[in-house]
Amino acid sequence: MDTNTHYETETDIDTDGEIEIKLITRATRRLHTNHVVLKKQTKPEKLMRGKSTEMPTLSWKNCYPVVPVESESALLPILFPLGNVERGMVRNQRSGRLQRINESCEIHGMQLEQACCLRRQHMELLNPKINDLSQLGLGNKDEIIDTEHLFARAVLKYLKKVGAPLEKLEQSDNTTQLNPDFILARPMRLVTRQDAIEDSNFGEHGQVNWIETEMRYGASTVNGETSTGIAVDEIISKVKYYVKHYGPGAVVFAYGCGSKLRESLRALGISVLDSHPLDLRKMRKKQKKWCANKKGVILP
Repeated sequence: MDTNTHYETETDIDTDGEIEIKLITRATRRLHTNHVVLKKQTKPEKLMRGKSTEMPTLSWKNCYPVVPVESESALLPILFPLGNVERGMVRNQRSGRLQRINESCEIHGMQLEQACCLRRQHMELLNPKINDLSQLGLGNKDEIIDTEHLFARAVLKYLKKVGAPLEKLEQSDNTTQLNPDFILARPMRLVTRQDAIEDSNFGEHGQVNWIETEMRYGASTVNGETSTGIAVDEIISKVKYYVKHYGPGAVVFAYGCGSKLRESLRALGISVLDSHPLDLRKMRKKQKKWCANKKGVILP
């Protein structure tokens, strides 16, 4: 996502009018003069003070495959054979090339949408001096920011549906404070299932105090510096800050996560989730306007 784009803050209020959530993208988060922060900065050890020690459960089912780093590496020459002069979305490529990408995805156990996202990230990585993704033919700023925003709203909708207690936020002049997209008012016991690699009856258990959204595939092979903070080291640095200030949490990647990045996040006490349980109809409707082919297949 382009971090130089300004985007207006949205407000969501639940049906009872009791919880107000200020939803803001990372692009806006760095530019707003009135930055969104917690009403009171809640330290992890204080989250349960004065409350029941029994944590409510948040269930999450993942369905995207966890892609080995070897599979990502094997796909790269097929995804952008022109190297740093590669331009345009997959939807703009010839049908023969799309067929080769599909065949390679089947061989290496990767979904097409994961491969499209992997391609976009490496195109950005190979062009570090280009800050505007439209110059790479990957969509304009507003379209990308709007899509990310709709993904975050889908996560919010699911959290409210399952009754997750969300911390009330307010505006502040503090522009240096970096917060996750959602902070829970009290810790939850997260139970995740990864059908692609685990028995459907087996679930991973962990505590979660916050949730971050990433409208992309969590690639393990994007190493270096990028204008939108999508590289592995940039993600790890950000979530380490969250863990330090808020304790364990979770990251929701729209299209799943590569195995190496997943292992690195889990080593920090961070759960890795995908978009399977979310209602993404509004997000996909938006995507079909700017990154789908003539048949309506989303190929960013």
